[in-house]
Amino acid sequence: GDTRFWRELFTSMPGVEASVITAEDLGDDPAPDGDGYDVVVYAGVDVPENPKAPFLAVAAAGGIDGVTVTGVAETPAVTLLRTDVDLLADVDLTQVAISQALRITVADDVDVLVAGENAPLLVRGQSGGQRFALLTFRLSDSNLPLQVAFPILGDRLLTELSGTALA
Repeated sequence: GDTRFWRELFTSMPGVEASVITAEDLGDDPAPDGDGYDVVVYAGVDVPENPKAPFLAVAAAGGIDGVTVTGVAETPAVTLLRTDVDLLADVDLTQVAISQALRITVADDVDVLVAGENAPLLVRGQSGGQRFALLTFRLSDSNLPLQVAFPILGDRLLTELSGTALA
């Protein structure tokens, strides 16, 4: 599933140490708040109410401050790609095929970076004082991990969320 894609991506990056807790490991327990970590990826689990680290949320059905889940979008095609943003400069996501994504609405202070028609696919903002990015679809519901853009996007997300892009 998605955990494997993220683990393989991040452990292939020099200087990155990845710790993985799967949804199965959690059972009915909430996801950890990220205290002590530089960046946390919440893939297929709800983001804690008060995250203690910047995070990437993937298909987080519970929503995030400034983001409300309103349903599901079937086969959204990429129609908006904000290449004017450093995170996405020269990253081609136009060939990404997605079977389904969460349909969301966002507050004014949340940036929509990639979207299909009426379906934001990648957004970023702040939640509880922490930087976040939200990918509204599971990797396993798309061909993104097979695209050349995936490792580039993953590296840039990690850099931006960890704050090293700001240095």
